[in-house]
Amino acid sequence: MATATLPPNVLERVQHDQVAWLTTITESGAPSPVPVWFVDDDGDLVLFSEPAARKVVNIERQSQVTLHFNSDPDGHDVVVVRARAQVEPGKLPSEQPGYVDKYRAALATLPFTVDDLDRDFTTRIRLTPIGVWSPQPY
Repeated sequence: MATATLPPNVLERVQHDQVAWLTTITESGAPSPVPVWFVDDDGDLVLFSEPAARKVVNIERQSQVTLHFNSDPDGHDVVVVRARAQVEPGKLPSEQPGYVDKYRAALATLPFTVDDLDRDFTTRIRLTPIGVWSPQPY
């Protein structure tokens, strides 16, 4: 399966959007979307999870996923990244370049610290893009 290079408008969304929706497939075949934090890592997208989370179980069974970015209030600026996901246990958010910097302000509003992230979210999920869908021209 070939990889895809993210076009400039999608890279802009990766840099500035705080949340996107990761959709995995459950054992029964149902889509299972969840909001996630993410960063770019040399063309891949990286997010973190608790090791026993449903999304981890789903990815270990079926590695094809999508990452949907929120539209604008009028339903425009839609971006969906199709990706191959890889579960990487034993990785810490604080060790991922750019992750803590991107979410430092969000963390300040939560009863959660970087140490809490590192304690609970020890599974990195690496998304390698294989396609991008957006009705807008790139």
